[in-house]
Amino acid sequence: MKTLENRIHVHLKDKFWAIGEEIKARLDGSYESVAMLAKLRDILDDAIRILESTI
Repeated sequence: MKTLENRIHVHLKDKFWAIGEEIKARLDGSYESVAMLAKLRDILDDAIRILESTI
């Protein structure tokens, strides 16, 4: 069961990373865009931390 949990964890982490990268690619470099990216990074880091703590 641990292997399945690890695979799910890696899959979700990769998905979160891909979402962040796509948003980053669409940003225009303005202060608002940079602030939005920082906030998104914090949210994704929290989500990954929660995922890691459940495995």
